[in-house]
Amino acid sequence: MEVFWTALSILLVSVCNLSPSASSYDLGRTFKYSYDTTVVLNEPNEAARSKNVTYRVTADVDVTSVWKQPAHKLDLLLLQVRNPKLHVVPKGSISGELTIHASNLENFDDENIVLLQSPNEIVSLYADGDDDDFFRLKAGIASLFVLHPQQSEQFEIDSSGRCNVFYKMSGNIIHKYKTDCQSSHPDVGSQFRYHSNKALGAGIVSRSESVYEMNKNEVINSVDTLETQQFAVNVFKKVGGAIQSKQIFRLIGEEDGSKLLANGESENKAVKSLSNVLDKQLFKREFSHKFDASFKDASGCKTLPELVSKKRNNLKVGNLAKLTSATTFLDLVQRFRLCDESVLKSILTNSKNKEVLPQLLDIMAASQTPAAVTAIISVLNFDSDVIDLPERFLYALSTVPYPDKTIIRKIVELVKQGTKSEKLFETLLLTLGSLTKTHYLQNKLNDEVKLVLSLLETKLSDCKADVCKLWYIRALRNTAAPSSLSTLTNHISFGGKVASEALRAIKALPTEAVTDDVKAVLLQVYLERKIKHDSSARILAAEILLDNFASVSLLETLLLSMTNSSVEVNTYVIQKIKENALTDNAFRTIVRNALSMLHVGNYNVLAQGGSSTAFTHLLAGDDYLNATYGLHMEMIGDGILKRSDFDIGMAFSDGSLNLFTVGLFAGGLGSFAGDNNANDDEEMTAGIEISVLGVGLRPYTLFTGQGELMGHVWSGTGSEPTPIFQGNFLLHDHRQTVYLQNGLVLQLSVLGCLSFDMTGSIQTSLWNRNAHTVINNKAAVVIQSMARIESTFVNSHIGVNAGTEAALNFVTDLEFAESPFKMCTQMQQPSLTIRRVVSKVENIPGSKHKLRRTKRLLETVPGKSFALHKKNSDLCSVMLRPH
Repeated sequence: MEVFWTALSILLVSVCNLSPSASSYDLGRTFKYSYDTTVVLNEPNEAARSKNVTYRVTADVDVTSVWKQPAHKLDLLLLQVRNPKLHVVPKGSISGELTIHASNLENFDDENIVLLQSPNEIVSLYADGDDDDFFRLKAGIASLFVLHPQQSEQFEIDSSGRCNVFYKMSGNIIHKYKTDCQSSHPDVGSQFRYHSNKALGAGIVSRSESVYEMNKNEVINSVDTLETQQFAVNVFKKVGGAIQSKQIFRLIGEEDGSKLLANGESENKAVKSLSNVLDKQLFKREFSHKFDASFKDASGCKTLPELVSKKRNNLKVGNLAKLTSATTFLDLVQRFRLCDESVLKSILTNSKNKEVLPQLLDIMAASQTPAAVTAIISVLNFDSDVIDLPERFLYALSTVPYPDKTIIRKIVELVKQGTKSEKLFETLLLTLGSLTKTHYLQNKLNDEVKLVLSLLETKLSDCKADVCKLWYIRALRNTAAPSSLSTLTNHISFGGKVASEALRAIKALPTEAVTDDVKAVLLQVYLERKIKHDSSARILAAEILLDNFASVSLLETLLLSMTNSSVEVNTYVIQKIKENALTDNAFRTIVRNALSMLHVGNYNVLAQGGSSTAFTHLLAGDDYLNATYGLHMEMIGDGILKRSDFDIGMAFSDGSLNLFTVGLFAGGLGSFAGDNNANDDEEMTAGIEISVLGVGLRPYTLFTGQGELMGHVWSGTGSEPTPIFQGNFLLHDHRQTVYLQNGLVLQLSVLGCLSFDMTGSIQTSLWNRNAHTVINNKAAVVIQSMARIESTFVNSHIGVNAGTEAALNFVTDLEFAESPFKMCTQMQQPSLTIRRVVSKVENIPGSKHKLRRTKRLLETVPGKSFALHKKNSDLCSVMLRPH
């Protein structure tokens, strides 16, 4: 046992000594090294990569221990960087070999960086010179001396920031691995932007490994580092970049360095003495030096009005849902962020821009600056019966990913002031709710969030009329705030539309927010134990139960209640159970166990003959993403629609997003379908409710009352294609700065736009007792990514621009000459082309050298028709059969 402990002690001592410590470098001895760092930029997808953009920086580095303090084991290490050279691939080169090219690097010959080391850390850092880019290069070299191997993980600070570090040692070889590096200056320049919904964000996979070889005196003999940064849009991995940086550090000789020795009893005196020896002023610095990552544009704001004029035709309404509109949106949004209120206001009030004002409002809202919002509010009239432009602005604003507290306060002020139009007031409330949700996801429960939630709940409690309650409940639904659960649950007891809307708001809450206490209330609603509820409320209660509290006993309760319930509600719930079972393995097991009980899994329970349906099918997919479409439709009587929601969504391993939902609702039509349970006192009504990027918009009522319905029929309202919903929306907005091991700074950004145009037409014949409806959904999506490394001596970037124009069309035929009514819906996607342009650029400031590599790719997706539910297919086969 004694031999074991002796051997272990020797091993630990030898491991701890395998690093440059206070005694590693002999005092007054200069160790001469060669240094080489290479940077490579390429596409993110390795299989699709073409010629890259590469450059290299070389230098000679002399390392000298100039002062030691044995009592505290401190060592002042001087690193002298000489003869820096830039190597690039000459334009037109066939071999692709790197050759030396003149650059500003040559202005920084013979510069110094000084490390004060202790056995466990770099205590201080000093440097001469005032060029930030070259300091970062020197810091990248100095980072190679941040070497403190231990058996466990630890944190270290170097040019990459504060990193989690793990070491592996074998003889005189040390492997160093870095992960989770965080900059010491996350607030510098423009704020970092991380989308609260990962489906619209971008991800980066970082790897960093350094291999050290130590000589017999525990001095660094060589270092090889390899760092990779794999950057891509989460839902489209072909958009992004792969950045690789290497460092090679080699000991090539030694010489006397005693003339560089410093004197002094303390650190400060030794550094001052060294400054005199070098005849250069040394300043205390930090490894992770501040870097201004803000968007720069030489023209600034002065040329913005001219740029808007140049792009005006691209912004016209005829270009909505086209690549020209989406690309122009992205071209302008960053420049709008640079400008103050007066410039933006002048653009809005320019009479030449009147035709494209709605599109300019989209862009200004997406810029998300207080100046833009202030300019819009000062120009638009929020106290008028004409609400098209204010609503267009609020729709665009409600979907932005980074609203700050100033913007939220301005919307709160508008809410408190009130509006002449009740429709606009509801849109204001919904926008406030959406902004609050997004702000909460970025900043948690701060004062602004508390203020808005308190305002909405207080106003809701003051409401007397149902219509007022519906406004505020819908606003709370957009906030998706867990703290509102109690308020929403209490409003279920009101019954009717208020209860249904409260249940929709509860359904929008995060899954973990719906507590067990709510389960009993939901069961009471579904089973109608206290009061009679609308069928839509019962369905919503069942959906929340199935999504949050699935168990064998719950399914048993729901299924056994079907013998005494509405056929359409029963049918919907069974379809919902099937839908969940197809996508959730755990849920599928629960269903299997429940149906194994004979009193549950039998014909009497499961053979419901209604027309309601609930399903989600695959729209498109690849290795990273599934795009889905879903239809949830509640029917009444003999084929009359009560409510339906058509969803387009996408899901990947780390998240999901509802891109677009079109909801149709109707009431008071049950008696025409022969539904004995229909409420004949309910007024005839129908309308559309839309949500974009998970944000609910104000419901749009098509008609109210039989007289208005017949007026539309006789006048032919909507017989020609009519705009239903239009706009440009900021889809992606990601910005990130990564400090590389070699000291260079990598800037990453993603911007995306969704340009949307939804039109519809309906033709009704009372003579033939039929109707024909066409809804065209057209969209253009453009995603632009940029990975760039900029400095005073060389600039390089890789940009990927991907875009497509797509459409999804619905054609519905209805025959109501006899009961039951027949309805056939066809869903069609025309063929589309995905365009992708990859550009790689390198240039040297002050030089004619400019290297550009461009690759264009096209991917065609053939058109197709999509199946809906079986009953729809059966009816279509009858109705579309040639006569």
